[in-house]
Amino acid sequence: MKKIIAFLSVIFVAGLFCGSTAFAEEMSYSVQAVLPENQKSDVSYFDLHMNPSEEQELKLKLINYADQPSTIAVTPRDAFTNNNGMVDYSVDNPVLDKTMKHSFTDLVSKKQIVTLNAKEEKEIIFHLKMPKDSFDGEILGGFFVQEVKDKETSENSNEANKEQKSVSGVQLSNRFSYTIGVKLSETDNAIKPEVKLGDVQAGLVNGRTAFLATLRNVQSTTLKKATVEANVYQKDKLIYTTKKEKLAMAPHSVFDYNISLENEEIRAGEYTLKLTVTSGEEKWAFTKEFDVEKKEAEKFNKEAVEVVKQPTNYWPWVVAGMGIILVGLLGYIVYQKKHK
Repeated sequence: MKKIIAFLSVIFVAGLFCGSTAFAEEMSYSVQAVLPENQKSDVSYFDLHMNPSEEQELKLKLINYADQPSTIAVTPRDAFTNNNGMVDYSVDNPVLDKTMKHSFTDLVSKKQIVTLNAKEEKEIIFHLKMPKDSFDGEILGGFFVQEVKDKETSENSNEANKEQKSVSGVQLSNRFSYTIGVKLSETDNAIKPEVKLGDVQAGLVNGRTAFLATLRNVQSTTLKKATVEANVYQKDKLIYTTKKEKLAMAPHSVFDYNISLENEEIRAGEYTLKLTVTSGEEKWAFTKEFDVEKKEAEKFNKEAVEVVKQPTNYWPWVVAGMGIILVGLLGYIVYQKKHK
């Protein structure tokens, strides 16, 4: 797996804190952020200090290196947390936490599809308007950039969304693509992340049995370098445990933390989850009881791949059967004695 990830990383690595140019050796085009005067830091993505209701143009420079025309789609996206525990931009309309007041896609103009002639360079402009109310923290988003083939020029085309995948935080596609990050802030007031635990339920992850604990970042800041440890108990007995490190959560985002059952069948019953999240000096601890219904367990076990079926315990049925036979035999003996 490490060799695969390394190979894919050489081919293409995208994300907020990577450079903003997709180089010609790897792609037939490149994209750069044209950084404005209100850029806060020496990075190659947009890191902008803004004011309430302020309007601004965000410029991107596209270059076609090919000897033929190229059509490129540039789509504003909201940052979210994928189920690997990484900040991601790979899908349209991701599920965000209900505490989100202002998303990046609410503030910026819509997707653009641009056709460049051979060897042509062109700047495109997105219009940004900040919300009226002031806020602390950050709004996180990005521009997802991908070459469009054939007649995929419709505003409703969802090809990029279908093809874009995430593997260990590396954004990949069978077409080269890129994300230019955008971080918007208005004040320098420090905001602490706040994690909450949502639902806990049984489910499947890549076709494998698991318990899924929904974690929520309810603040306007990114949770960084987090460690999550989860223990699942049944009748005070520890039956499953997992620990993952170096996780991150985008502002006002949610993700399902995967507690693998190691391909064991999901068993119906009552469970208790004890879960802790630590990030720097911050720590959150949760305890939550949850139930798995029999029909639900049977459904997931039937759909699961490589599930190891639990051996059937026949002893309760054997004991019950022997008990019935014994009671019947005693009843017969008593009946015979009374009628002699």
